[in-house]
Amino acid sequence: MLFGLIGTLGVALAGLIGLGVGFPERQLAETLARHLQAQTGIPVEISSVQLGWSRITLPEVAFRTPPAWSEAPSVRLLVLESLELSYWPLLVSWQAQLSLRSHGGEMQVSAKLDGSAVDLQMTGVELGRMPLSSVAPWGTVAGILSFAGNLVEPLLLQQTPPQIPQGDFSGSLRDVRIQFKAATLEQLGVTLPGLTLDEVGFKGTIGSNLTADVQFKGMLTGTLSGWMRLNPARPQNSLLNLRVQLNLNPELRQQLGSAALLLRGFQCGTTVSLKIEGTVAQPLTKKGECA
Repeated sequence: MLFGLIGTLGVALAGLIGLGVGFPERQLAETLARHLQAQTGIPVEISSVQLGWSRITLPEVAFRTPPAWSEAPSVRLLVLESLELSYWPLLVSWQAQLSLRSHGGEMQVSAKLDGSAVDLQMTGVELGRMPLSSVAPWGTVAGILSFAGNLVEPLLLQQTPPQIPQGDFSGSLRDVRIQFKAATLEQLGVTLPGLTLDEVGFKGTIGSNLTADVQFKGMLTGTLSGWMRLNPARPQNSLLNLRVQLNLNPELRQQLGSAALLLRGFQCGTTVSLKIEGTVAQPLTKKGECA
């Protein structure tokens, strides 16, 4: 999405240089929004385009609910603010450097103009202020996200059939608050005011196999590790191989009540041990190995 945004800003820069600064800002913004929507398949709103002496600026870019999410309301899922693309790196190193703000945090994106690599850094993004965090049917997630990642040959995703580029990522989500919807709790037969975690740390690699190592601290402590063999043509058929080791603190066990008994079949002592295999569409959960 952000790589497509950089390409769209390149189109804006070329258009403005060719047509002069007198080109109507609103008309240009609408043209760029259509260009970006064609690249991502996501409805886009761009407030305006401002051409300065050293940079091009977009005050606001909003991504709305994709048409494929037919059951979700049409809302602005993600809002990017104060996007700035400096001219100097473009001219000197053929590299686009984009800075922006989003939902209380800051982001930096760097991409080679030949499409060979893209890097993303984000700090302090508040998920609770992002409508995207509340579209899940089971509940909402709030927390402060920091993330760093890179991709090599990201344009492979746009090939037919799509291919998976190589890369890696790491980050953390702090002060996590997960609020479950009443229907979800009723289905599970539990009363749970919410789940809080001090921190969720993660790192992994991207490729034909997506690997991840995740650590939980808070009402849940433990780890999740494993891989997903990606099927870009049919994501629901991607293969899973995950291992989960979790410990529930006394407060969480008390809130779960009788539902905690359901976990006994997966326990090794006081640790819940899970092995998740199969596909994304049909995962199979078994008891994991006990140390």
